[in-house]
Amino acid sequence: MKRFTMMAVVCSILLPTGAAAQRMDTSGLVRDERGEWRAPTHATALAELMAEEPNPAPAIALLRQTHATYSSAVLMNFADEMVRVILEGSDEQARNAKISLLVAGDSRWPNQPGTRYAGTVDAFVKLYESYETSSRDARLTLLAVERVGGTDYLVDLLDSVDVPPPCQYPPQVIYVGMEAPPPPENPCPNVSVWCDAARALLDTPYSPDQTLYRDRCVRMRI
Repeated sequence: MKRFTMMAVVCSILLPTGAAAQRMDTSGLVRDERGEWRAPTHATALAELMAEEPNPAPAIALLRQTHATYSSAVLMNFADEMVRVILEGSDEQARNAKISLLVAGDSRWPNQPGTRYAGTVDAFVKLYESYETSSRDARLTLLAVERVGGTDYLVDLLDSVDVPPPCQYPPQVIYVGMEAPPPPENPCPNVSVWCDAARALLDTPYSPDQTLYRDRCVRMRI
């Protein structure tokens, strides 16, 4: 997805509407009981993320320390809380928690206030290692690991597993009266940790040989 499109999608999620727009703005400040704007705390950022009309801006502001400085323990505990929400929350809560971690840790967002939180790499690695190997959630999480700067983890993961054999597609043409050929032993696309890590590193300086990747993971049909 192009950066402009991705930015438009995330901005549409971050901009609160209705009741949410009345209690906070997109800078991540939160109204206290007296109606004054305050820097988010662990409790208030989580409450706004879990609200009926959720807004992840306070969670992002907390992790990026946009309005206040927090200890490393507070940041780590809050990032761990985002992982818990992703695993145990509703689809909407999980989606906003993922956005919070992505924006907090992504160094490629232009003009994002605050300081990139490098601990999001560890958060997404914990999330990846909680999923079943090569599941859809695991594959998507490895893409997030790369996005927040976790290339070292991905390179180590790629080097720690065997390169799979070439993947195969069944013949596209079966003649009438002929016995159907057996299914391929290693069908495409290849379900493999090596392929998952390689996919996340494509188009980066750490990319594996793309001819090897296509042959082992997504070979074209013949």
